[in-house]
Amino acid sequence: MQHVLDALRAIDEQVHRTADAHQALVTATAKLRDYDPVLVNVVRSLKAIPPLSERAYREHLFGRIQKGRSAVSLAWANAAENIAAKLPRNSTIGVLGGNLIALALTKSKKTIVNVFDNSLFAKELSKQHVSVVKYSAPAAATLVATSDALLLPSIAIDDSRVISFPGALTLAQLAQGHIPVYFVAIALQYEPNAFRAFTPSKFANRGQHVQEYVTQHDFIPANLIDGIITELGIFSHKRFIEETKAHYPWIY
Repeated sequence: MQHVLDALRAIDEQVHRTADAHQALVTATAKLRDYDPVLVNVVRSLKAIPPLSERAYREHLFGRIQKGRSAVSLAWANAAENIAAKLPRNSTIGVLGGNLIALALTKSKKTIVNVFDNSLFAKELSKQHVSVVKYSAPAAATLVATSDALLLPSIAIDDSRVISFPGALTLAQLAQGHIPVYFVAIALQYEPNAFRAFTPSKFANRGQHVQEYVTQHDFIPANLIDGIITELGIFSHKRFIEETKAHYPWIY
């Protein structure tokens, strides 16, 4: 989230320094390199401002930049609270990692967290006095068997899938029919063309019984997802898109 706020702050500063607000927006957004669906959506809303006088355009632009920054900050905080509230108490949650999940788990009263192949994430949770058991990648089935639900991170969400980190698809497939699979996100991570920015994960053999991921993203189809927990509530994939468009009409 912080890099999105930093990027919007940089755009705001660029516009303040330049007499031509529209050109300043073009210049500032051209410097954005890393794809992030939240930033893509907010920048799209800035570029959608209709032609106006320079003064009126500048006022509208500053207003939307501030609206975008406020929306992102509030969504992040509310999503963490919703995640903590929606999961059942005294349960064992299998997680893959992610900053939003980490924040939510520190607010929750869960008994234990099973962490899938992510040493740094497990270490950070331990600092927050969250009880952690870490499983390596080959032990995905054990993690699913010893968890009451899965809580997985979203990088982006499009019209037919969630894009997540390597391991998410394996966990979701193993969990199907056994335990619920929840993805966490803020609604602004919905971006209809998100899949074009990512390459699906593949495996490479590293010995007789060892496989490694060679790319960075899993595509999880909607039929493997029991719910998406956001700042707006918990929804099916289809309902998530409907609620997102209704809540953020100034973007979608």
